[in-house]
Amino acid sequence: MPLGGMHALAWEERELVGHGSVVLRRLIYRERTLRTGYVESVAVRPNRRRKGIGGAVMAELERVIRAAYELGALGATDEGAALYSARGWRRWQGQTWALAPAGPVRTEGGEGGVYGLTWRWTSTSTSDSHATGARAISGDPQGAVAPQATAVPAAPAAR
Repeated sequence: MPLGGMHALAWEERELVGHGSVVLRRLIYRERTLRTGYVESVAVRPNRRRKGIGGAVMAELERVIRAAYELGALGATDEGAALYSARGWRRWQGQTWALAPAGPVRTEGGEGGVYGLTWRWTSTSTSDSHATGARAISGDPQGAVAPQATAVPAAPAAR
């Protein structure tokens, strides 16, 4: 099965130390379909965590989202939530649903871990927690050289 979307890869010399991807999803909000860059599979090698690699991967994915989508979204683990919040991602406060063949189905198990990053679209309602005009934070607050990540399109599957 081919992988879709764009992948951000962080390398140290010849070693892959971080990864994340952004794929197209269509999210419906108040009967409006939003072209959404959905972040998936963000990971950093355990021995390389807390060194800015996850931030570098996210910066590249956020660049892709801003260039190609109306909204960014992701499902966060408890461990990853602090990174996303620090970068301006906001926790979704409402219900979540999936569009199944039989119609809309609640996805209660994912509620509380869904985050959004607004970009081109914002709601006029102040009660919409995801419409906060989120911003990305770049650079290293200590002034050190920030790790770099590069986004690459997914390779087509071999036939």
